[in-house]
Amino acid sequence: MNFTKTAGKYNIPCLSPVKSIDDNVEFMPFNFVKTSKDYTKGVHFFIDDYQFNRLWTKPDVYCKILKDFKYVLSPDFSLYADIPYVMQLWKHYQKQWFGCYMQKQGIEVIPTIGWADERSFKFCFEGIPKHSVVAVSSVGTQANRESKELFQKGFKRAMRVLKPTQVVFFGKLPEWIDSSVNIRHIPHYFDVKFKNMKYGR
Repeated sequence: MNFTKTAGKYNIPCLSPVKSIDDNVEFMPFNFVKTSKDYTKGVHFFIDDYQFNRLWTKPDVYCKILKDFKYVLSPDFSLYADIPYVMQLWKHYQKQWFGCYMQKQGIEVIPTIGWADERSFKFCFEGIPKHSVVAVSSVGTQANRESKELFQKGFKRAMRVLKPTQVVFFGKLPEWIDSSVNIRHIPHYFDVKFKNMKYGR
């Protein structure tokens, strides 16, 4: 499928910006969409890739399911720092392609941002609109010093390049994030579930 606007030498599809979202909207992971009937929620893909790789093979099937929800994040195909550069680039292309495809189906798509090592900084913001609401997750990035540093470098680069109106932030919120960034913090689903179990809820 051809898109009218692309970015960079690799023709990365460009998402349209989302200027604002409902501050009260709740988000759920993609693996709940077939059983949920609460279409006031948004849908995110900050889960293991195997749970949503099927989007790529059956885009029309899943767009029909996703179109009823209030917002859908572009899918977070994992880049990983230890995979070849060309695979990182392909994962970013997949994310942008499917996000644009959803927008063409009339779905309200919030751009997801993500990166791996510093090699990915050359392309990972291409096709992401400036001055838009964006989404990001820190899940899996805080395991060691190296991954924490890469997440910090990528996040700060994203803020400089994209200048988002709001960041919907999933997972643990690092202390170093600048207070000038408009953050909508959403704890990770499993953190909330563990907390509720701990306190008997």
